[in-house]
Amino acid sequence: MRDTGKNIRDLRIQNGMSQEELAGRLYVTRQTISNYETGNSRPDIDIILKLTELLHTDTNTILYGLPVAEDKKTAIRRNIVISVIFAVLVTIRLFLSPLNSNWKRGHIFEYNYFLTMFYDPFMYMMAGWWIMNIVGLVTKVKSSSKCCVGKLKKVVIILLIVYVLFDILIVVFELMELSNSAANQFRAVPVNLSFPVIPVYNKVWMAFIYINFKFPLVYPIIGAVLWIIGFPGKNS
Repeated sequence: MRDTGKNIRDLRIQNGMSQEELAGRLYVTRQTISNYETGNSRPDIDIILKLTELLHTDTNTILYGLPVAEDKKTAIRRNIVISVIFAVLVTIRLFLSPLNSNWKRGHIFEYNYFLTMFYDPFMYMMAGWWIMNIVGLVTKVKSSSKCCVGKLKKVVIILLIVYVLFDILIVVFELMELSNSAANQFRAVPVNLSFPVIPVYNKVWMAFIYINFKFPLVYPIIGAVLWIIGFPGKNS
């Protein structure tokens, strides 16, 4: 807190304001602002709250200073790691593509289904997130950590978890159906074990399949949004 005066000065300069202009908006003298910035006096809580509005910041920044910017070398190393991971995902996808043509057709439980419903969405989201990381490194734009964005991040994470659990449930039923089909080959009386008809569930399921097959580019946008809201962690 001993650097409060320096923080006020830095924020004032960052907002392109002179001491006279800031003093006029706070209804104090220019000398009062000068005393704040030199540490000769400290602003009271009312002044600090007004400063947060005028300087477009929060009380923590005024009291403790601006967040320390991420070291450029650290940012470059982080993006190299992300780039390598993304390259591995793309390589695996290219390797799996030819296998799809050799897989038995006519059943939803095939390579194409898994690639489209699981692997591709993750890879596309990673692509969007990766591109935003590169853009952020080049333009020095940082993802947000504001309160409302933090709440949005929680909502997005919950939706992603629901989506993953939903797909896992689909896989469980498909595995049951496959296992039953294989077992029926050795049974005298076939047993019909099929996917349960649940109206809402089936509608949502078909909507997921339609989006994944027809609009896969929605996932890079989701990845970009995840970066913007600071997922998985806050950028300094």
